[in-house]
Amino acid sequence: MKENFEKYLRAIGITKPLAERIGIIYDFFLEIHPFEIDDIFVEEYLKEDGTRIYENLIFVSKKIYVEATRFIERDKMLIIPIYKKIISYGIEKQDYDFKTVTAKSRLKINFSTPRTIPGEVSLKASRENCEYLKDIYHRYIIPNSEQ
Repeated sequence: MKENFEKYLRAIGITKPLAERIGIIYDFFLEIHPFEIDDIFVEEYLKEDGTRIYENLIFVSKKIYVEATRFIERDKMLIIPIYKKIISYGIEKQDYDFKTVTAKSRLKINFSTPRTIPGEVSLKASRENCEYLKDIYHRYIIPNSEQ
């Protein structure tokens, strides 16, 4: 796995066993698909007690979006071509202005393509992970929106 991926996973509190699981999923994807992965994102949220719950693992490049759905317990991947195919997107935020992250910061970004089943993709993040989701938005969602 790329060093910057490992650094990101540590930054959001991924444990070593979970990082190893993510490495296995990453290696599997590289075996079955010809696209290079540029970024990684772990969709997560916080429970009321502050515990972080990791949901979906995302690999993304300028051409493709890959979601390993409920990656901790399942081996299921959704692969969506995104190059110049994003037809709509939206943002929902709480205590986050795209500049300053707090313990209460939350960010949710939705997008859809002609092939999105069902409807749209929804990504969510909390605390420092909002910054990483913001980067995904700027690097891949906006540039791939239909103009």
